[in-house]
Parts: sequence; structure tokens; C-alpha cells
Amino acid sequence: MRSDDVSVISTRTREVTRTVDVGDSPLGLAVLPDGTRLYVANAASDDLSVIETAVDGHGPHPGRSATRRHWRQP
Repeated sequence: MRSDDVSVISTRTREVTRTVDVGDSPLGLAVLPDGTRLYVANAASDDLSVIETAVDGHGPHPGRSATRRHWRQP
């Protein structure tokens, strides 16, 4: 099933804990080594979603996005 979001999965329970909306047809993702940002390449919308995973400066919490931006090459 296709969707325009990224699922956050608990490593403890192996269940989806939340979803984060991204662009159209997310195709690939990458995480910074420190876990503070998740980059999602969106094929159909031809842009990049950037999810800030840190909340209130207390470290990485994937999916609890303080901000989400879409970047498109001019």
C-alpha cells in the first residue's frame, strides 16, 4: 500500500506509534549520524522532506517533528 507519510515504529513493541506526513511518493530516506534529522526523498512531488527529530533540544525522538520542511531544487 502506498502512502505519503513515514511511519515511526517502536523497536520494543514493533508497532507503529505515529506517522509523519511527507511529500508525494516517498522513495528513500536517510538519517543524520546523530539522529537529529531525517531526510525523505519524494519522487512524485520532486522534493525533499526534512524532519527535525529532536524536540526541545532533548535529543533524537524520531517522528516527533518540531518542524518539517520541503525543499525543491530551483
